[in-house]
Amino acid sequence: MKLFSVIVTYHPTAQVLERLTETLLAVGVQVIVVDNTPGGFTTPAGCTGISMGGNAGIAKAQNEGVQRALAAGAEAILFFDQDSTIHDRLVADLTKHLDVTRPGVIGPLHFDERQGFECPNYVLNRWGYPRQVVSAGRRAPYPVDSRISSGSLITAPTFATAGPFDEALFLDYVDIEWCLRARARQVPILINPSVEMRHTIGDKAVQTGPLKVFIDGPVRSYYRMRNALLLLRRREVPILFAFKEIAAEVVHQTLQLVIADQRAARFGALISGFWHGVIGLGGRYRE
Repeated sequence: MKLFSVIVTYHPTAQVLERLTETLLAVGVQVIVVDNTPGGFTTPAGCTGISMGGNAGIAKAQNEGVQRALAAGAEAILFFDQDSTIHDRLVADLTKHLDVTRPGVIGPLHFDERQGFECPNYVLNRWGYPRQVVSAGRRAPYPVDSRISSGSLITAPTFATAGPFDEALFLDYVDIEWCLRARARQVPILINPSVEMRHTIGDKAVQTGPLKVFIDGPVRSYYRMRNALLLLRRREVPILFAFKEIAAEVVHQTLQLVIADQRAARFGALISGFWHGVIGLGGRYRE
């Protein structure tokens, strides 16, 4: 199997990124690092580097990496964030459940790097409303309807079926929208519960009563609010799913306004995000 990995970077920590790329290269994965850092950075040894010349967004960067990998004959592509932590068996454990001649996606369980809890995935009911699912002791791969991109192994034929990542979303909800589009086109998406990896959610987490609130900066507040609204305009995203995400973001962002700093900047970003979502304006954040 000819495997490639696409890693999108933005001001990465060199040692963490190098540890990830060394693990991938050691098991025969060809690594493409697509850099969104203004001014660029040094590509890790043994990797192919693509500079976007500034922050072009994760979707456009991923698409550039996919195009490069497919042109080089990739049969399947692994996606990682720059801070992903994996073990050396992850690639083998994922590939043994994947048929590279057919559309398909498989990925590991995710655990929060700081607090260690399992990050849930989602299954949609017949009306399109999502419910969280966790491994619950399962050992065999099981289907889901949405998962994050980091750790996802996607066969080459999948991109002909599902299409590229939505560059108008720029950052947040890119992986979710793509998964729901793939789901609508009958692409199977699996979780292999025997494979685990670590992933950092948000800049920090704050426990507020029964709720765990993940804190990000004002710019992320803009993208999350705007893109939740933009989901309503995506034909293959169920309406109930979009409304659930909009409601969740209203609650999440309100809590951030109460407990986080930079309230004025955050409020301004939220108002802009809400308005741009209503009028359907995508792309990079415009203050």
